[in-house]
Amino acid sequence: MVEIEDDHVIRLWLHRQQLASVESNLICPFDSLLWQRKRAEELMGFRYRVEIYVPEHKREFGYYVLPILHNGRLVGRVDPKFDRQQNRLTIKGIWLEPKFRRGRSFTSSLQQTINELADFLGATQVEMPVDW
Repeated sequence: MVEIEDDHVIRLWLHRQQLASVESNLICPFDSLLWQRKRAEELMGFRYRVEIYVPEHKREFGYYVLPILHNGRLVGRVDPKFDRQQNRLTIKGIWLEPKFRRGRSFTSSLQQTINELADFLGATQVEMPVDW
């Protein structure tokens, strides 16, 4: 178990292999951290909505956006799309919270996390947004 303290305490259960990449992780929209969306917003200042059933033209971020947990804080979102026929993971967008400032460490950590997602999916190609 890892405890991360900031303005509050978050307890995470991780497999020892995950400890090396604990700096940044992508969170499933249905993770228990986000079950109570209002609580996550009140405690962590992170507004998150599942937009799977929202018509595309009304979506704020994307179809299956994954929150970014970085050093114990929810700092942004990633919109991944996996093309099984092309074995390509496309990151359609990355949005960071207004008060979060991305540095080299974060960028490197997020890239590693996205590469791990690609490996998990069996992707042989990863496309990132041009402004990333």
